[in-house]
Amino acid sequence: MSETSSNKTLFAAFAVFIAVIAMCFGTYIFLFDSEEPTPEQIADKQVELADRLDKLQNSFVLAMENQRPAPELIGEIAAYAKENPDSASAQVLDGQAQLYIRNFQAAYDALERALQLDPNQYQTEMLTGTIAYDNLNNLENAVKHFERASQLNKTNPEPLLYLAQIRAQQDMAEEAFDYLNRAIAIDRNLPQAHASLADLYRKRELFDAASREYEIALEQSNNSKLQRQHSIYLFKYAQMLTEQGKPEEALPLIAEMTTSARMQPEVLAQIGEVWNDLGQPDQAALYFAQLVKADPANEAATALASQYYIIAGNAKDAETYMNHLRQINPASPKLQDLATQIADMKSQS
Repeated sequence: MSETSSNKTLFAAFAVFIAVIAMCFGTYIFLFDSEEPTPEQIADKQVELADRLDKLQNSFVLAMENQRPAPELIGEIAAYAKENPDSASAQVLDGQAQLYIRNFQAAYDALERALQLDPNQYQTEMLTGTIAYDNLNNLENAVKHFERASQLNKTNPEPLLYLAQIRAQQDMAEEAFDYLNRAIAIDRNLPQAHASLADLYRKRELFDAASREYEIALEQSNNSKLQRQHSIYLFKYAQMLTEQGKPEEALPLIAEMTTSARMQPEVLAQIGEVWNDLGQPDQAALYFAQLVKADPANEAATALASQYYIIAGNAKDAETYMNHLRQINPASPKLQDLATQIADMKSQS
């Protein structure tokens, strides 16, 4: 029994010895057989990675054109960016892919990584700043990126316009004025910059200066490509004139707006105020009645038609449009107030 046990122990020890020798031999072979990759191998690997990135970029562009990047493609792009953290192009592509699926923080983070790897990217700075401003509401990060963009491209006023908009939003008027003037110094044909200057002057009640800037903005935006902006500037100018007690000057501006712009609820309300300030609420009511005839489902126009018929003292037509409003939206919060006013009119007649 003792001899058998001793034999087993010797056999186990021998087996361990053989295993150790084999392991050492394997390590020896590994150490002497492995070599640093050659320049050719490194170059081949770089070409392989570049080809893969190129294919991912082309696939993403094609998918974007068809408006349906597959989740698998988004995931593959993210994996590639993770595998290649030193590739600025990979991080930019990942940022664009994350932006498409509205993963705004991930998109911002990926673009930030790209900028750390390669700070001289104007378009990436602009995109990162836009995400920070429009999607993350991180104004200071937006300022940081737009400032860098303005330094990278000193002949493009776009980042300065963003900076002016942010500073105006933060009630930092002097900085906003400075950015706008710098933008105009680069390109005098910037209706947005002149309209923004007008807004700042209007806020300071410098109405003559505001009028001058609005008129420049209107002159520069008076073309088919800028119809929407042109209508916005017309509306703002008309608002200011109405506030100044000059409805007769505001009305022609509103008449210049496109039909679609005039159909916006805030514009409709402004038109009613202008006619009312001119002492003609019946004209305001008639205008809104015509709008309802053209667009029977227009809830805002219907409510305003009823309201201005009330102001004009026409209870019958006011009630007609109130009832029409009830058909459009039985839960409209304006119904109760209109009904009360009409009931008061009837009780006094």
